[in-house]
Amino acid sequence: MRLKVSTGIIIFTALLMALPVLISVVPGRAAEQFITVEVQKGDTLWGIAQRYLKTPGLYKEILKYNNIKNPDLIKPGMKLKIPVRLLKKKPPGTSPKPVGPSGQPAGEAPASTGTAQIGPLGKIFHVARDAVRVSGAHADEVLRVGSALRTGDRVVTDSLSFFSVSLGEGNFVVGPDTRLMVVLLERMGEKKALKAYIKVISGFVRFDAPVGTDIRVRSEIAGVRANGAGFSFRVEEEGRNFVDVYSGRIEVISGDLRNVVGVGQGIVVDSEGVADGPLDLPPAPALVKQDVEAGGVLHHGARWDHVPGAASYRVEVALDSAFERPVYMAGYAGNSIDFNFLATYSAGRYYIRLISVNKKGLWSAPSNPLSYTTR
Repeated sequence: MRLKVSTGIIIFTALLMALPVLISVVPGRAAEQFITVEVQKGDTLWGIAQRYLKTPGLYKEILKYNNIKNPDLIKPGMKLKIPVRLLKKKPPGTSPKPVGPSGQPAGEAPASTGTAQIGPLGKIFHVARDAVRVSGAHADEVLRVGSALRTGDRVVTDSLSFFSVSLGEGNFVVGPDTRLMVVLLERMGEKKALKAYIKVISGFVRFDAPVGTDIRVRSEIAGVRANGAGFSFRVEEEGRNFVDVYSGRIEVISGDLRNVVGVGQGIVVDSEGVADGPLDLPPAPALVKQDVEAGGVLHHGARWDHVPGAASYRVEVALDSAFERPVYMAGYAGNSIDFNFLATYSAGRYYIRLISVNKKGLWSAPSNPLSYTTR
């Protein structure tokens, strides 16, 4: 976000007419100093308030000062006036310099009008069945593709629902029977560093984010810190936590202990906060297509050899081969699967993959995906 500072001290009407560029008048308000903030792609009013104001709760003052009735209607390029009295002691990116006739600090070249293209942070790009926002500015709202997840939101999914959230260059997927709170989801600082802090009460989330993304996921008994990584974080009803790492390295914190968990490893934290690990994840299954004719009907499916150490398996189905748009996940005990169960889904191409689950409850990296088209 570029910050542009304008002086708004109003003294005489004549001065206003002489310096129309320097002075801005907000109708119905007493004269005061303000700064002008240009909204960037991915910005939310809460996020802007968090970066610039003494407390994020003052975002309502921005609404009043700019005569905005709906906080969701701010758009990239919009310029918001913020009274200096609401700012933190050191407004980021500003300094009290004389303002030249073109609006930029005197003696400096005009700033470029171009803005960095930032990914749609927090935008929900996939929803399978209903996921409900249960708190925040839009409580009891059913999440839809194109809506946004915001700092402070609490969300609940049902037993068959998923939704996927953009992190700009990465994403995270929220699975079925999950309750979570978005502690922080913002780009902060001059470098627009992404910070994604999520609290999971129950259920699971899966992150896939590049280096430079500050990820923190926690439950009541354990937490994860990662600078970009691919991992899943699960909280079972009895309180146990599971972390499986598929790329990068993360730090798992339980009590006073910190464990570095690398790719291909996982850790289990019991309800007392005692960690078991890091442990090797089980091997991934190798899926092979299998067509079987029974009763004159050709059944399409897949089989796999038993994975040593696997106590069970999990089947995942998605609309894409990267599994960023999952539609189904369930436990499985056999070593073959019939794809005909997808006949109840809408016509189209689906991708199927498998995960091994060992006796400790840790998940393997996913198998190779197979595709199947329903008609």
